Amino acid sequence: MINIYDLEKRELEKKLTNNQIPKFRVNQIWDWLYSKLVHDFSEMKNVDAKTLKFLGDNFYIPNFEIIKRQVDT
Repeated sequence: MINIYDLEKRELEKKLTNNQIPKFRVNQIWDWLYSKLVHDFSEMKNVDAKTLKFLGDNFYIPNFEIIKRQVDT
């Protein structure tokens, strides 16, 4: 299994298109990961079941932990 955050966008695109997943899915997935900050692939509501299965079979989303929080005062 590959940490999906270890991939650059073009690497993810290559892995998806090599598995007959349309190129436009890359932008959807990227948005869910980096804008909406999902914790699980099942949260990606506009991504089809085939793509979600491929993601779940090949990648994982790590659990991030806040180590230090800085607050502007």
